[in-house]
Amino acid sequence: MPRSLLPRSPARAALFAVAAMIGAAFILTDPIFQGLAISLLFGLFSSTLLMVLAIPAICIVLRGNAADHRDRSNIQG
Repeated sequence: MPRSLLPRSPARAALFAVAAMIGAAFILTDPIFQGLAISLLFGLFSSTLLMVLAIPAICIVLRGNAADHRDRSNIQG
């Protein structure tokens, strides 16, 4: 994938996901593809939440623990 198509910020990625959800919302009225549209909408929603909220929070926690460990070893050493 070309680098220019990758999202550079969580806000941009969220906008891409919202646009895809709006597009998938039109499929909800079709009785044949309604199940596909529901799974697509919830998949986009949950993956966007993970990418925007959970993954950065996990990185902050892990980096914070590593920084605390380095600080403690510098004080003791």
